[in-house]
Amino acid sequence: MQHLDRARDPALASLLGLRAGAGVAGGDEVDVDIELDTEPRTVTIPEELAAALDPARWEVLVADARPRLARDPEGNQITVDDAVLRARRR
Repeated sequence: MQHLDRARDPALASLLGLRAGAGVAGGDEVDVDIELDTEPRTVTIPEELAAALDPARWEVLVADARPRLARDPEGNQITVDDAVLRARRR
């Protein structure tokens, strides 16, 4: 088992803060309710994201929408577009 230093791992510190805020500790059992979220998803178009980057600080390598096959909640095959933005800091 690896012990992480929360001072050097901001993600761990954030998660521990959320857990503390919920009033739970490691090893606690909790009950949760899960609901299907059927609201449509909106994603910022990669070209819009690319345009928002400062070109003096960022080189946009890819700004694309890439289709892929997926399954909807009922198990039907659908095509979804993944928004892909790849940029390099100058």
